Amino acid sequence: MVTFPKTDYESLIQDGRVHCSLYTDQSLFETELEKLWYREWIFIGHESEVPQSGDYTLKWLGLQPVIMTRDEDGGVNLLLNHCAHRGATVCQDESGNSHGFRCWYHGWTYNNKGDLIGVTFADNYDASFDMQEMGLARVPRVGSYRGFVFASMSPTGIDLDTHLGLAKTEILDRLCDLSPVGEVQISTGWLKHRVESNWKMMMENACDHYHANFTHQSTRIIGRSGTRAGVAGLVAGQGVGIAVHRHLRMFGVGYGVIECPMKRTPRALPLSKQRRRRPAVQRVDGNQFQALPPSQSAWPASIRRGPRESSRCSASTRDCTRSSSGPQSPPTAASPRSLASSAIASS
Repeated sequence: MVTFPKTDYESLIQDGRVHCSLYTDQSLFETELEKLWYREWIFIGHESEVPQSGDYTLKWLGLQPVIMTRDEDGGVNLLLNHCAHRGATVCQDESGNSHGFRCWYHGWTYNNKGDLIGVTFADNYDASFDMQEMGLARVPRVGSYRGFVFASMSPTGIDLDTHLGLAKTEILDRLCDLSPVGEVQISTGWLKHRVESNWKMMMENACDHYHANFTHQSTRIIGRSGTRAGVAGLVAGQGVGIAVHRHLRMFGVGYGVIECPMKRTPRALPLSKQRRRRPAVQRVDGNQFQALPPSQSAWPASIRRGPRESSRCSASTRDCTRSSSGPQSPPTAASPRSLASSAIASS
């Protein structure tokens, strides 16, 4: 295993501040790869992403491209996306269904368990060539809990249950138990972020509540304020904020949840009895908004929608707002594409 010079982290991490090299230094990033991404358990995907035999999807484990497959026996496999011959990728499509993968360079072919099943000009190899030893490399350790798949590039280490600790009950169990069937299904892909920064910046931003009332002020005011005063304050450039009390709970080894109280809302009326209204603001130049007078806020009776038409509109909205599914991108040091877009991230 490659070793790197020892870093004096105590000099870089002090009370109330950290050194900027933790986000820019390439050698520090390589140490993080060795000690975090390639040693610890990392959440990599969900079993429902490959529901049928032959299904596959591309993932990243640190900087290593990985194929998650479902084989004919129903097992989930994590295979490194490198041909055993010269290291070229054997799968380029982000997802699909196939019972084999063929290297684009020399045509070596593998099944979805990673076994080598076909070699170009095989007769030209002598008796010492053993196809059983030339399969795709597998991720050394793979574990699953309630459909959530974790992987580790280290062949040794603590087991997955010990690694998850309280996160099993406080995050995964709580999430799955919300379903009437006790499990969740990922069918429309992931919400992904492509961030040109160090991988830690994405996670730190997700845990930073301080910026929300300022950076996302317009969204919060329009989305949660039911009064024209709130919208008028936004139009006038006033610092109108909405206080939301949130609590970050950590459960060790980088797992945590952000909790916020939910307000009880009155039971919704049937769509046919709801009074539909136009938005209280309209966009003018660029990102500038102005409030509409009360007389223009109500929907005219001639364009009010009935329940059936509204239902079609809602379905269309759901289709339009589904998160796109695409392959995860690996992190880098000075400009990593964060791996924190997964439903659960391990720091």
